[in-house]
Amino acid sequence: MGTPVAKGVPIEKIMATQAKRLASGAVGSIASNVLIDEYDMNPYIEMGIGMGISKLTYMGIDSVEVDTTLGITASGGKGVDGVEDVKTVKKASVDKGKVYSGDLMSPEDKAMYSEHWRILGIGSDNTWEAFLESNPNATIDDYLKLVKEQSPWPQGYNPTDNIITLKEGDTFKMVLDNNQPLSKPGGFGILEDVPNVEFARNDMAIKSNWKMDCGKVATYKVKQGIKLNVPSGPIGPQIDLKADKYLPGNNSVTQLDLFNGIGNIDRNNYIEYVPGSLRKLD
Repeated sequence: MGTPVAKGVPIEKIMATQAKRLASGAVGSIASNVLIDEYDMNPYIEMGIGMGISKLTYMGIDSVEVDTTLGITASGGKGVDGVEDVKTVKKASVDKGKVYSGDLMSPEDKAMYSEHWRILGIGSDNTWEAFLESNPNATIDDYLKLVKEQSPWPQGYNPTDNIITLKEGDTFKMVLDNNQPLSKPGGFGILEDVPNVEFARNDMAIKSNWKMDCGKVATYKVKQGIKLNVPSGPIGPQIDLKADKYLPGNNSVTQLDLFNGIGNIDRNNYIEYVPGSLRKLD
């Protein structure tokens, strides 16, 4: 999906490679859809199988003119007689023998793969490319792990190595929705100020299915006689599937996992709103 072609590669080789990629990708996509439709398979498993079929197809293609029939019958009784979605790679406006630098996948092809990812619930071309831009050494496994686990911390970071003890009177900020009562605080806070909604979404990586509008910020404090030992650290990224966005997080912001390990408790027994601290976010 949108993978850039390396500089210095002969255009003839690029054209052949891209054609093989499109054919094998389409085969893998069809196989994935059949598996999920026919057998109600877990999307992550079926995508892995589809990618494997795609790789085998790619390795077995010696020319662009290849029979990609899989002999699979899709749900509804329609046979997969061939890959109709494979498009001819258009000729690049580069003289023979010269090299090409760029991406030969057409917008239509990228949209096809992007829609397939959305159906599987793993993002889109937008979220994948934004993830790669911020994490150039990351892999598809790193991306899928983030989508699935939604860790609030950067990859490889262990928050239990950085325990902060919050004593009575210690304060922190918390983002709330406009219709969220002050008596219903969330589970995370930060030590820094929250200037606006954009900061809450991007720097705090608050997904749209976690908070609808991030409309306000309030200061809370630890109640008298209470002590909280909380894991702390930088804010890791998230993939917001609903908004189709990559939220980068912020390594300079310190977030607090306030009630980690405490269990099912009334949070108001541990923290309380600081009167007069409520502020609307734009």
